[in-house]
Amino acid sequence: MPSPVPMSEYATLPDTTRLLLEPRTYWRISAFALAATALLGIVLNAIGQGALLAPFLAFDWTHNVVHAALAGAAFLFGFGRVPATAVRAFAVVFGIVYGALGILGLFVADLGILHLELGENLVHIVLSAWALAAGLTGKA
Repeated sequence: MPSPVPMSEYATLPDTTRLLLEPRTYWRISAFALAATALLGIVLNAIGQGALLAPFLAFDWTHNVVHAALAGAAFLFGFGRVPATAVRAFAVVFGIVYGALGILGLFVADLGILHLELGENLVHIVLSAWALAAGLTGKA
């Protein structure tokens, strides 16, 4: 009869929950999501379809520029040589800003040059919770 394999020789699955709460992981995923959102918005606006999903979600040039700039910052925090304390701190700052924007947008849809639809508000609130969780609990 063969001897049992020691437990240490079995492959173990990574702790994906813990990985998702790491600030650099948050920034890396956010970088690609923001870049894709900016690119989608630019293309939709260029072909005159920025309001394709309105009133739930609309793409305007202001949001496209903001998403592109945030994507650049997210790539920097996710992949750059930025100290872990800064990576965590900016996740908290972005979490607070996203949360405030999402909640404010539920009550005030038009903030001058920035227009917030329900879909954007929900995404901002979810990203806020994730950013705060990563920034406050993660190790970067």
